[in-house]
Amino acid sequence: MNKKYFIFATFILLSISLAYAWDDCPKGFTDENCQVMCGTYTDTNKDSICDHSQENPSLTSQNIQNQQVSNQSSLIQSANKSKYNLIPIFAVTLILYLITYFLSKKEKISFILHKKIWNILLLATFLFTAVTSLLYIIKVDYSINSFNLASVSFWHIEIGIVMILISIFHALWHIPYFKSYIKTKSKE
Repeated sequence: MNKKYFIFATFILLSISLAYAWDDCPKGFTDENCQVMCGTYTDTNKDSICDHSQENPSLTSQNIQNQQVSNQSSLIQSANKSKYNLIPIFAVTLILYLITYFLSKKEKISFILHKKIWNILLLATFLFTAVTSLLYIIKVDYSINSFNLASVSFWHIEIGIVMILISIFHALWHIPYFKSYIKTKSKE
């Protein structure tokens, strides 16, 4: 029965961002030259617009000029919309944490299992965030264009949000340890 809760919690946490992923541009820009802002900048047709922010990188120059005029208004509108899902991810993660916490308080699962679930999820989210960070560093520093990280960027940030919240839970568990460590240090 304990494995069912673990599998359920893992599935929910890892599938949170799947429901929201739809754009190829990790920052959600449309028809922009974001070479300075993004490590995934690609311009195969030499129009000074990132291919990841275009629906079709093979647009004619006339269509590009027409779209640049219309993009000024769309950029203002897109600035007001967030492409990342901070609040839904925080809400779902917090709800799942509270579910496992109350299940452990009601002795449906052990408190040790509750902590193990969240420690494993912390490790999984950390590993994903660390690996994608290293891939970005390699791509930007060594100008390697053999792989595309545009879609991974969205996941990097979404899973990173989950990691931040789980890290807060983890730090709160260890407050007694830090208090005792500080007390012992001050006595020396």
